[in-house]
Amino acid sequence: MSQAAVEKQEQKILDKAAQTELVKEVYKQEGLKSAPLKENRKLALSVLAIVVALSLLLIGPMKLNARYNRVISEFKSGSESNYTESVYNYIIKAADYASEMDGKMEAGKVSQEKIDELRQLVSDIKSEKDEKTLIQLYNRLMPTVQTVYDEYKANKGEGWDGAVYRSYDAINTTQTQINNMPYWQDAAAYNNARGGFPASLIGGLFGIDYVPDKSGH
Repeated sequence: MSQAAVEKQEQKILDKAAQTELVKEVYKQEGLKSAPLKENRKLALSVLAIVVALSLLLIGPMKLNARYNRVISEFKSGSESNYTESVYNYIIKAADYASEMDGKMEAGKVSQEKIDELRQLVSDIKSEKDEKTLIQLYNRLMPTVQTVYDEYKANKGEGWDGAVYRSYDAINTTQTQINNMPYWQDAAAYNNARGGFPASLIGGLFGIDYVPDKSGH
């Protein structure tokens, strides 16, 4: 919306507000405490229209969209001081460690079905660009890693396999790092705001979505 269009819309709102106040003043001069029911309803609707219009203009889609972009940028790139620390990069790192663990395990110690599932998840994670889908894949990766490792450990028996364990331990460390990223707090705060008024109205009208969070939103 151009500046001229915004100013024109704001003037309409101000004119409407002035008319509303004039009606109130007329009733006051006539000695009436309040307008009749029908007029009260009109006044209420006018006030609501003014509030909604002001919300759209002053809070606006640009402000909500800017906040959305900041949170999504944090998911992909982390903080400005350290762009390597982000949820996205750590998820890719977890997938790399899972692939590394797979490569170090002795053949035949884990069912082929589970190995195939793990490899497919790793492949999907590395090729996925959508943030929400990526988190869903990651949430499937972690229990799959645990299942594969537990079966390998059981079939390996008493023999210690330090190389496999180190990869497995690195995955768990990465999971802790992911869980502690400040992104999740910012995502929850944004989504709470996005679900309230007037952001819910603005988001719906202008297609500004929620961001992915731990709840799987």
